[in-house]
Amino acid sequence: MIHLINRNKKFKIEGLPDIIASLLYARGIENKEEAQAFLSPDASCLHDPFLLNDMDKAVEIINIAVRERKRAVIYGDYDVDGICASAILSETFSSLGLKHIIYIPDRHEEGYGLNMQAVEQLAKQADIFISVDCGITSVQEVALAKKLGMQVIITDHHTVPNEVPKAHALVSSLINNNPNKNLCGAGIAWKLSCALKSLPYAMQQLDLCALATVADMVPLLKENRVITALGLKCLSKTQRLGLIALKEVSNIADNAQVSSSDVAFRLAPRLNASGRLASAKTAVALLKSKHIAEARELASELNSLNAERKQEEQSVLNQAKESLKNLDSIDKKSIVVMGEQWNSGVIGLSAGRIAEHYSFPTVVLSCGEDGVCVGSARSAGDVNLYMALNQCKDLFLKFGGHEKAAGLSIKKENVEEFCLRFDEAVKQQLPSGDIIPTVYYDAEISLKDITLENIRLINSLEPYGIGNPEPKFLAKDIEGVSPKAVGTGAKHLKYVLKQSNHMVDAIAFNKGHLLNNIAAKSDIVFTVSINDYYGEKPQCQIDNILFGEDIFSMSAYLEQELILKDLRTLTANKYNRADVCFIKQLPEFNGSRGNLLFCRCQDTAKQLAAKFPSMDKLIVSIDDRRLFNTILANAGACDIKSPYRNVYLCDGLITESEAALIKENTANANIYALPKSAHLKQNLLALRCTVEDLREAYVQAKNFNSLDNIPWTENKKMLALLVLDELNLIKLKEDGATFSMLPVKKIHPSQSMLFSLLNKEM
Repeated sequence: MIHLINRNKKFKIEGLPDIIASLLYARGIENKEEAQAFLSPDASCLHDPFLLNDMDKAVEIINIAVRERKRAVIYGDYDVDGICASAILSETFSSLGLKHIIYIPDRHEEGYGLNMQAVEQLAKQADIFISVDCGITSVQEVALAKKLGMQVIITDHHTVPNEVPKAHALVSSLINNNPNKNLCGAGIAWKLSCALKSLPYAMQQLDLCALATVADMVPLLKENRVITALGLKCLSKTQRLGLIALKEVSNIADNAQVSSSDVAFRLAPRLNASGRLASAKTAVALLKSKHIAEARELASELNSLNAERKQEEQSVLNQAKESLKNLDSIDKKSIVVMGEQWNSGVIGLSAGRIAEHYSFPTVVLSCGEDGVCVGSARSAGDVNLYMALNQCKDLFLKFGGHEKAAGLSIKKENVEEFCLRFDEAVKQQLPSGDIIPTVYYDAEISLKDITLENIRLINSLEPYGIGNPEPKFLAKDIEGVSPKAVGTGAKHLKYVLKQSNHMVDAIAFNKGHLLNNIAAKSDIVFTVSINDYYGEKPQCQIDNILFGEDIFSMSAYLEQELILKDLRTLTANKYNRADVCFIKQLPEFNGSRGNLLFCRCQDTAKQLAAKFPSMDKLIVSIDDRRLFNTILANAGACDIKSPYRNVYLCDGLITESEAALIKENTANANIYALPKSAHLKQNLLALRCTVEDLREAYVQAKNFNSLDNIPWTENKKMLALLVLDELNLIKLKEDGATFSMLPVKKIHPSQSMLFSLLNKEM
């Protein structure tokens, strides 16, 4: 279930095509001057670095340190933002002649941010303590650093707490009237470099600043857009040996234009892998490398660590999902999962994936041998994660972050209470009582509009990122042609989109499981690109496929085959009766979760799809812990794998034991049955065998060892064999199709449960 929201409306800006004007308007741009600044980012749009809080104090402290030959320590974070910020300041300090070291805490041993032991150690090596991308919450650590004789400069972009450290300079984008509240940590470090050495010098560092700005997922609007756009150009032609080597192992061609997508999915994960699995010092060394052989060796090491990171992440994700088998997504609106000694370097990635799938704010905790759990949290929907966690801060040993992501540590003994309080804090932010996945699109278009010319126009909005997402489009009534599953494990889907006489190639990542559904008409949400593998061709990358009622198209033969499948399971396992509530009509459904409408006939499914258009539509099977209200068809009762609260048999009950089959996978479900539909009765009658039919089937089986000579449907032949097997006149083999004859005996067909069932008055 998703909510589709058009974030755009038609708008005109002088001198621009309507499609670009409308896309710009959706991004807050309403006139020609603003459009020009957006489409042609220029250094003249960069703000004075001294607008940042305490920047003048920080510059003065550093300049005095240079003159007095003092020593400095740059204390960074272990992610891309902190690594790039550290490298930027290190380069600047070297040019100033300021002796310094870089200190990056060990994620696994020290955790995020400043710590007392490190401060004590560094006080023996430095006179000036400068934090980058951390420190805004480190009240005690800063006090200790000052007590030990160090001057302290905090540079940080994270949420400002009620009590801030009493540093000599507190450079934050969120304090006072700085016009750009969305700088990342490296952005602030770059501003400090600009203040120390002037803009022309700092412009040479924009490759590092852009890398961090994209990786840290801050809004790519206004000044950040300028930093990123100019920085990506710099990154494309970078002379830094470390970045050249990193691009090589990331399969980015030399001098190719680097996109924000390249940074997010190729470069940044490899740099991050260093701090996640080993030491971020490797990534820092790469960015500072002056020898290509060393750079390539370090880049290769990061590449290997990234491959290992993927395996570690998948392992944690698999274990976390296993623990979510009992998730109550109806009453709970948050997820907290905990594992023993999970790799703390990948729990944030796992939290992000879980939050994305379930659309619930998610906290993943790794519990150490000392009983302390280190956690990473990611938000979902419009939930302010920092606000929700802040209501539980008395339970934490350490906590920090912002509205979309956070980190924390907590004693294992407090986790149970935290789960309850965090869930309540999340619910307080949900006026509707639920979080439904929302998909925003920019415009509804036809396939005929997907041309190379239009795609090039759209791409003028790059670089994409937070605040300036890649434009998404909606196309309706799309047919799927020539689908095939591709990639490892047939994970992805490739097919051709068709609308009227227009056709466009498409790729749908992680949707290989929909291979058999694509022939049905659907609405799709997608982005556009140019595939230049065999010449230039338009291509759609599909994000969402929303099937219409066409997905329920199935023949009477298939309907009967699925009925037979369930009957076969029921007779083979001798299910007992289960409680069923018989109702005359469906209720009015409140809320978005917990109700499954199971249909055995396509007409019923299509009628319900028209009556409940907001419900999900699925075929074949359902195994989804999110439990969104769903209409399921083209499936058997044994294909219901999700623990719905209410299951409605919309075509009625075949047999009293059918409910027990459903209860096998949905033990706590309330099962409701409507009266048998006319179509279900027709299908049951089509399957039914009379006594005479069974005599004929037995003679054919005995004489020819098959029923091929009888002009029945394959389903009716199969049913006859099942009855004969149940009467112990034949023995069906494991393949369910071939059989052997058993000794002749006299027995009435009524001794067969199947025969009796199908010969009742329908």
